[in-house]
Order: sequence, then C-alpha cells, then structure tokens
Amino acid sequence: MTNGDNRLSSVVWLNRITACTVTIMAPAIYLRLANMLQAQGKFLNHSGGYVELMFYGLLLYSLTSPLIAGIVEKAQIDKYHNKGKPKTTAAKMLFDISVVKITLAGAVYFYGAVVLFVSGDWWRLIPFYVIAVLWSVIHWPRRKEMKRTLERLETL
Repeated sequence: MTNGDNRLSSVVWLNRITACTVTIMAPAIYLRLANMLQAQGKFLNHSGGYVELMFYGLLLYSLTSPLIAGIVEKAQIDKYHNKGKPKTTAAKMLFDISVVKITLAGAVYFYGAVVLFVSGDWWRLIPFYVIAVLWSVIHWPRRKEMKRTLERLETL
C-alpha cells in the first residue's frame, strides 16, 4: 500500500465516521427530542399561512441546497491550486470538501425538525427525512470518488 493509499484510507475512514454522525445519529436525536417535546406538550402547534410558507420554503431549499456541494468543491479545488504553496494538505482539503457535502445533506433533517417543532405535525417531517436520506446516499463518502477528488487536488 502506498503513502497516497494510506492517506486516502484514513480520510475515507474519518469521513465515514463524520457521515454516520451527521446522517444517522443527528436525525435520531431530533426524533427523540421531538418525542420528548410532544410528550410534555411543548410543540408550538402553530398553523396558518406562515407555517405553510415556512414548510414549502424549507422543502424547496432542501431539494436544492445540497446541489451547492459541487460548486463548493470546485471553488475549494480552484482555491487550493491558485494560492501558490497551499497552507493545507490535499488530504485535509479533501476531508473539508467531504464534510461540507455531507453536512449540506444532513441539514435537511434539521429543517424537518424545525418544521415539526413549529407546526406540531409529524406528517410534515416525512418529506424532509426522505429528501435527506436521498441526499445522504448521493453525498456519502465513496472511496472511488474521494480518490478522484484527491487526484484533482494534487494535480495542477
């Protein structure tokens, strides 16, 4: 195994731990918190136009926000190449790019939790969790994709 493979393996391992935290543990905590708040009668239970506006606005944002990940990745790679001697290693930059991608996907779970806390309607949570699962699968740290990104970082 070469030094590049060792670096990639450690970054993949670290990214997968981060991805599990963001896409599995955080949503479970949101659900548990929501369950506790509902049991205590602490949901806001608002209704009306502004809840609808918030729901559809966050839903639209949830569908589109993880698309920003590609823009962020390209900008980070360009920044890495245009700075002369980079202040960070390619492996660290790869980790940063991967964390941004999975965090954008994981934020969709949080949007669903916000809508649930404000509206008190569990059914409004479902589309956010479905969208978040799809984005999480798309942005999950894959070794092949990370190797390609690392190669893009290391070549001018």
